[in-house]
Amino acid sequence: MGSSSLKAIKHAPNGHTFVISSDDEYSIFRSQTFKNVAFGTGSDFVWSSTGDYAVREQFTVKIFKGATNSQHISLKTDFPIEGLFGGPVL
Repeated sequence: MGSSSLKAIKHAPNGHTFVISSDDEYSIFRSQTFKNVAFGTGSDFVWSSTGDYAVREQFTVKIFKGATNSQHISLKTDFPIEGLFGGPVL
């Protein structure tokens, strides 16, 4: 995780994976083996209740499918996005 400071550690709803995020990047690991399964850039990270997740960059929100860690949707705006909220709607 580069020279950025640790921002958060969040478990996925299923308990099998967790994310360690800093100010500008994140890494997802398996809980039992501590194996890195995904990583990327983003200033905010949230889980949905189904294990999917979203990452916020300044003008973009990317939503990923949790089972495959593949990008599902990318939303781009003309204004900076201030925050993300996880849960069933995501």
